[in-house]
Amino acid sequence: NVTENYIEDFFGIKLTETVTGQTHDIQVSENIMDLSNGGTAGLSSSAAGILVQGGWNIGITHNDIYEAPDDGIQVSYDPTGSGANNIQIEDNFIYRSAVAVSGQEGIQIVSDGMFPVTNIKAKDNDIVNPSIGIRVRFATNAVYSDLELSNNKINGALSYGISLLGQNSKVNNNEIDNAGTYGILVEGLNGATREGIIEASGNIIKDNSP
Repeated sequence: NVTENYIEDFFGIKLTETVTGQTHDIQVSENIMDLSNGGTAGLSSSAAGILVQGGWNIGITHNDIYEAPDDGIQVSYDPTGSGANNIQIEDNFIYRSAVAVSGQEGIQIVSDGMFPVTNIKAKDNDIVNPSIGIRVRFATNAVYSDLELSNNKINGALSYGISLLGQNSKVNNNEIDNAGTYGILVEGLNGATREGIIEASGNIIKDNSP
């Protein structure tokens, strides 16, 4: 487990199948990170506050992440050949003192057709001034299953509060304030609507443009 650390540096915490062999049954919790000392947006996913590539049964809970150069938290497939399953992202505080530039997502989830990312739950997170609050996307054609985004608070996003590219997903009871464009954007591949399977209810969207 990775718990109760204070990290003041350019990089945060990285868990990958490449580094550890097999990443599973791990809790990343109650860490405090101030990553304001260097880096620019989009430099590298390794500059995320917490980066998980592949693995299963991982909890990312009760962490405070300040000024991450890239995403606050990113969960994705491992490009060396494995997906991710059963990841809980819960009750984290992700903060930037100023509105982010493009590439500084609060939470980003990335799946792949060969190495899918499944059973991901992002709940009760508080995200301030991201480029996109929570972004779900594909590296290539993939189908998410059992994806749940619920009870998150997102304030001051540069563009979207939540951007969801996929299906088999629930987006419920989130509160989105002051997003630069849409509070919630749901897209299909290449702009086409995908079948199956978006449930969205109980979300509160305030003071957004347009």
